[in-house]
Amino acid sequence: MHPSYTYPNFITNYHLNLLSSNLDSFLKLVVKRVIIQEIGGKIRGIYVNNKRSVLVVGAGIAGLTCACKLAEEGMGVVLVEKEEKVGGLARTFKYGKYRYDIGPHRFYSSKEDVLDFLHSVMKDDLLEIVRFSAVHYCDRYHTWPLRLKSVFQLPLRISVPAFMDLFTKSKYQKLTEPSFKNYILGKYGNTLYETFFKGYTEKFLGLSPEEVHFHWAKIGVERATIDKKIKTGSISQLFYLMMMPKPKQLNFLYPPGGIDVFCSRMRDRIIGMGGKVITGKSPGKIEHDGQNITSVQIGDEIYMPDMVIWTAPITTLFEHMNLEPTGLKYLSLIIYNLEIKEPPLQNYQWCYFGSKDVIFSRATNPAQFDRNMIPKNNGSLCVEVTCMEDSETWQHPEKLNDEVIEGLVRAGSISSRDVVKNIHIERIPDTYPIYDIDYLDKLSVVRSKLRKFHNLFLAGRTGLFWYNNMDHSIENAFGVVEKVLGHTPETAHKRLEDPFHLGAAVGDPSCVMAKV
Repeated sequence: MHPSYTYPNFITNYHLNLLSSNLDSFLKLVVKRVIIQEIGGKIRGIYVNNKRSVLVVGAGIAGLTCACKLAEEGMGVVLVEKEEKVGGLARTFKYGKYRYDIGPHRFYSSKEDVLDFLHSVMKDDLLEIVRFSAVHYCDRYHTWPLRLKSVFQLPLRISVPAFMDLFTKSKYQKLTEPSFKNYILGKYGNTLYETFFKGYTEKFLGLSPEEVHFHWAKIGVERATIDKKIKTGSISQLFYLMMMPKPKQLNFLYPPGGIDVFCSRMRDRIIGMGGKVITGKSPGKIEHDGQNITSVQIGDEIYMPDMVIWTAPITTLFEHMNLEPTGLKYLSLIIYNLEIKEPPLQNYQWCYFGSKDVIFSRATNPAQFDRNMIPKNNGSLCVEVTCMEDSETWQHPEKLNDEVIEGLVRAGSISSRDVVKNIHIERIPDTYPIYDIDYLDKLSVVRSKLRKFHNLFLAGRTGLFWYNNMDHSIENAFGVVEKVLGHTPETAHKRLEDPFHLGAAVGDPSCVMAKV
């Protein structure tokens, strides 16, 4: 049985514009679209309407936002997601009365349009929570960003050299290699590099800091800090912040019941406006004519959209288009969702663990976001271990159960292994883009190959190969929607000279600094 063909539109205003500007291109498009397939003597339908059609691949925050906004504009939207539910990296796992997000998810933005969109989806159904995050450093828990008391809790062998680095770190600032190591040395000095950043990075990425691009350091600190008004970009800024008599309070918003409540409401909104949401299916072969994507196979159907927004891993896009491998890689994640008989000993919302003595890099306490995420008088933790998909950890994550529990006991997050009632393991592929030392060159080649496809737009963390937060993905989606709505045969060629041609956001440093 041959796959069926889906025609969200056949003749639209877009095609009429194309006809007036280039008759040959129009005729080629018509020839490609007028495909009549007989199955059992029946012709699969051809539809005629005035809607431009968009296929959105990946139903994470960026994909959902794009689909939602385009459906509002009256476009024919089809959203496809390989998982059985929408949300992407913003899913919530449920086991009985226990709920766990994939790590700490929360909304914080200074952008009014982002906040307006959030409230339009959630109405008044949002919790406002005071941030309390931490870092486990030198066998103690410290509030992050650091406060004055942290200075007195550090051993003298750390605090004194770190203070002296204020006056000596300038000797590293002339280093020219764009590595993570050189960036941290120039910003924070050798002490913090050797005692925290080096070990944490090696554990998290599985790479030496010399092999990692400095963008990872710059963006990583920004993502951990969240509030742009709080400056933690150098050791001098850290010391200044620690000396402030009154810490700045940061409040963020959270949907009660888990982050995927927000995602589910966007899905319902898309469907309610006439859009189509397909879950549990991955894109197959993608056909193109060298200038436009002409068809995308989804399951046993073939879609011929006017435009494609790709928010899934960019490496997958290359595979389906039968292009040369990109050389880019993503880091994957194993999460260990623990059911605990009692609340954790620490009340952080999330905490970073730099020591090599524990295998995990971060832990999140769901009850500190919403107390209803767990049964009364119980506790829970979401513990993260990063790895590559070809690793033993990915293949057999259950082998690390004891090591995860022992690490939590040793770090003082739980009182004993006996309080752990159950562990649920989830594999999360393609979680973080890996900014190795030459990733910009690889990404530049990828973008040069993709920007010739006029009806292709990239968005989101994995689609743009951009380490970001949820609010950045929403803001990025707004920009992509604007480009899609303004897309015509005349404007399509202009983006060949635009570094943001594929929908990338201004906040993505690779778009500013990459060769384009």
